Amino acid sequence: MTTDQTRQIFRDLYMPLRPEYHFLSPLYGVLWCNNEIAEKYYRFLGVDHPIGLVARALFYRTDLVEFDVSKEVKNPFTWFSTATLARVMAFMSRPHFTDDDVAELFQYVRDDADFHDAVEQQHLLSVQIQRLCDSVLQRFENTKTQIAAEESEALTLSAHLKAQEKTLNQILQQAENASKAQQEKIHQLRSAIAALKNGKKILGKSAVENKEVQLLAINTEIAELETRLSAAQQGALHQADLLPAWQNTQTAVEHARLQKDAATQRASELVDNFTESTVEQLRGEGFSTDFIARHLPFNKYHRYLPRRVQDYISIHCTDRDSLLVELHNLCRLLVIASRTTGHDRDAIHLLNAALWLKCKGDLSKLTAYMLQLQALRTDLFADVTTDETRFPDLCHEYYDREVYGRYFPPLCITKTCRPTPDSEVSFSDCGESSLRNFINVLVKNQDTAQLDAGILKRSGLAVDPRVIAFYEKNPSLETIRSLDVHNQWAEIASSLNARDSRIKYLTPGKDAYCELAAGGNNMLHMLQALLGEADITAICRQISSTSGIDIRCDLREFHPERHDLEDFTNVVHLEFNGKYIFHWYFLKQHFRCASADLFNEEENYVRQALDTLNAEMKQRSLDRDQFRALLSFFLKEKPVVQVKTMFNDLGAALIGDEMTFLMLAKLNSVDSMFDYCMNVLTIPTLAHSEPISATITAIIQGISPHPVIFEQRKNLIERIIDCGVTSLIDLANRWEKECLEPI
Repeated sequence: MTTDQTRQIFRDLYMPLRPEYHFLSPLYGVLWCNNEIAEKYYRFLGVDHPIGLVARALFYRTDLVEFDVSKEVKNPFTWFSTATLARVMAFMSRPHFTDDDVAELFQYVRDDADFHDAVEQQHLLSVQIQRLCDSVLQRFENTKTQIAAEESEALTLSAHLKAQEKTLNQILQQAENASKAQQEKIHQLRSAIAALKNGKKILGKSAVENKEVQLLAINTEIAELETRLSAAQQGALHQADLLPAWQNTQTAVEHARLQKDAATQRASELVDNFTESTVEQLRGEGFSTDFIARHLPFNKYHRYLPRRVQDYISIHCTDRDSLLVELHNLCRLLVIASRTTGHDRDAIHLLNAALWLKCKGDLSKLTAYMLQLQALRTDLFADVTTDETRFPDLCHEYYDREVYGRYFPPLCITKTCRPTPDSEVSFSDCGESSLRNFINVLVKNQDTAQLDAGILKRSGLAVDPRVIAFYEKNPSLETIRSLDVHNQWAEIASSLNARDSRIKYLTPGKDAYCELAAGGNNMLHMLQALLGEADITAICRQISSTSGIDIRCDLREFHPERHDLEDFTNVVHLEFNGKYIFHWYFLKQHFRCASADLFNEEENYVRQALDTLNAEMKQRSLDRDQFRALLSFFLKEKPVVQVKTMFNDLGAALIGDEMTFLMLAKLNSVDSMFDYCMNVLTIPTLAHSEPISATITAIIQGISPHPVIFEQRKNLIERIIDCGVTSLIDLANRWEKECLEPI
C-alpha cells in the first residue's frame, strides 16, 4: 500500500463522522495500539480502575504471548465480530449513561445476529467436546482398572516365580553338598566366571587398543566356562538322584515366568494401544475423524491424563448461560467506564483498539466497519464529508515517519522468548536482541526502507544460511518488534555452543543453550558463528562495500575482555555517512543499544512537533484525545524524566490529567518501569495519589525478582519509604524481605 493510499484511509476513518462524533473514529484504535497506550492501560492501571477493568476484559497478554484481543472461549468479547462492535459503538455514542443502560446494552448485544450465532456455535461445540472428553475419561478409568488387575496378577506371579526359583536353588545346593568333588569343581568354575566378568567390566571402561578383540575373547571364555558349569551341576544332580526333582521344578519356573511375562505384556499393550483403541471407540460413538484429530485432549496414556483432559475442557469449553453472565458483566464495565470523570472516552478508544487487533492490522477492514456503523447510525455521520484533514494527516505523517522516515530501523527491545517453538523453556532475549539490532542497522536498505538480505549475501562474509533466510522472511520494518520475529531469531541464536564451546548461555541452568551471557568476547564469538567474522571493523567494512554506505567503526571504548567496567562505558560506536550514530553497549549483566544523529535532526523534529501540538492545544485546534494520541508517537520511547521536562517546558497546566500523560512515556522494559516509579514519586501531586499508587503496585508486581535488578529494587524501596507513600509501604516491606542478593 502506497503512502498516499494509507493517508486516504486515515482520512476515511475520521472525516466522514460529524465533528462532535470524531472521538468514535477507529483511527484512535490504530494509534492506541501502535503507540502502546492500550497495552499500558491493560498492564499498569490499578486492579480496580474502571478503564483498567475494561482493558483486561478486552485484551490479554503474557510474557510469552503478544498483546492481543482476548481469544478465551469464556470471554464474550472473543465472539464479537466487527458488526457486533459496530452495534456496541452505536450504543456507546450516547452522551450520558445510567445504571439502567447496562441491561439495555446487554440486550442490544445479545440480540446481535453475529454474536448470537457465534455463541450458539461455541455452545454446541462445547457440548460435543465435553461428550468426547467424558468418553475419554471413562475409557481411561476402565483401562486403568484393567491395567491394575494385570499388574496385580503380574505381582502375584512374580512372587510365585521367586518361590519356584528358591526351590530350584535349594535342590541344586543339596546336590552340590552331596558330592564334595563336584562341589569343589563348581566353586572353582563360578569363581573363574566371576573374575572374567569383573575383568570385562574394567576393560570396558578402559581406552586400550584392540579392546573389542579382547572383549570378544573374554565373552568366548565365559561362555565355555558356563557350559562346563552347567555340565558339572547336571552331574551333581544325577549323582544325588535329584535330577527329576530339579527338572520338574525347572519346568514350573519356566511356566511361572511365562505367565508373569504374559500379564506384564497385557498391561503394556493396554498402555500402548490406549490412544488407538480410544480413537476407535470415539469413531463408533459417532465422532468424525477430523473432530477427533482436532479435539483429542491427549497423545498417549499417562497417569496425569485426567488433569490434562480437565484442563482442555476448561480452556475450550463454555456454555451459553455462562457467556451471557460474562456479557452482562462486560456491559456493566463499559457503562461504568463511560461514566468515569476524565476517562469517559477511553472505553471507546479501547474498543477501537480491540477492533484494530480483530482486523489484524488490515486498514481495509476498518473502512468496511465504518460502513457497518453508518448503516446503524446515520446521524453519527455528516451529510457531506468534512474537510478537517489536520488530525488524520498528522497521524499519518507521524506514523509514516516513525517506521520509514528515520535513518535507523526501529530498535527491537527485550522480550521473553522460546529457543524452539515446542520448548517449555523461556528466557529474556537481551543479548540476542542487541545482536539483531546491530545486524539490522547494517542491512537496512535506505532506498526501499526494508531490511535487505541481499546486503548480507553480497558482503563476502560467511553468513549462516539461517540468518539470510531470516531476513528474507522478515524484511518489514513494521514487524521488527513482533514476538513471532523475536522467537524466530531466538531459535537461530540458541544452541550455538554446540558449534563453538566458547559461546556462553545462562538458561536453562546446567547445560545452558539460550539467553546469551553478558560480555564483549561472548558477543564476538556469536558474530563469528553467525556472520563468519568476529572482527566488528571487518564486518562493517564488508557491509559498507556492499551497501555503498560509509560505515566507520570506533572501538576505542570497547574492551571485550572486561567485565568490571561501569555500565555504559564499554561500548562500540558505529557512524553512518558521517551523520548517524549507533551505540552498542556491553554492560556488566546486560546489552543495550541506542541511536542518535550528530546534527540532532530527530530531536529538532520532535521539539518542533511538540511545540506545534502544544500551540494547537492552547488554541483548542486539538482536543485532549487528539493531543494525547499525537503525543504518544513521540513519547513512547522517551524516559519519563524527559517527558516530565517536556511537559514543564510546554506548560503542564494546560494538560490536565498529568498521570495520564506521563503514562505515554516509555514503559516497555524493566529499566523504564523502575525509571517511571522513581520519577513520579518525586512529584508531590502524584506521589500520594491513589491511581499512581495502584499503577506503581501493578508495575512492581509485574517485575520478576531477578538478581541483576537488586540495586534498582533497593533504590525504589528507599524512595517509597523516603516519600512516605503510606499505601506502598507494606508492598515495599514485603519486597525488602524477599532476601534477594545481588550476583
